Amino acid sequence: MELSGSVELAKSLRYNFTTLEHLFLEVHLLDAEGRVLESKGVLTSEYRHMVRKLPFKRSLELPPGTTAIAFSYTGRVRDGGGAGRVSGDAGDGDSWDFWMYPFR
Repeated sequence: MELSGSVELAKSLRYNFTTLEHLFLEVHLLDAEGRVLESKGVLTSEYRHMVRKLPFKRSLELPPGTTAIAFSYTGRVRDGGGAGRVSGDAGDGDSWDFWMYPFR
């Protein structure tokens, strides 16, 4: 399966924070009962790099029995603080963690 698209941060994140610290997007391959057969990373953003859209393109081999897909993501935005050269240099700025997991 060829999977491509782009991720755009919500306006509330883009307008209130200056930096995307990280974003990880995964696709979950599901069977007919909604059970996860396999999960694969689709996108990993650059560290501390704010962009409006993050394109992705990925070729996936589907395990037998795949009937649906679901996405999950986790990330953090930041405003101010630190030089930003390494992850341990985040400084005292404000940050906001965000995530979405489609499972109970």
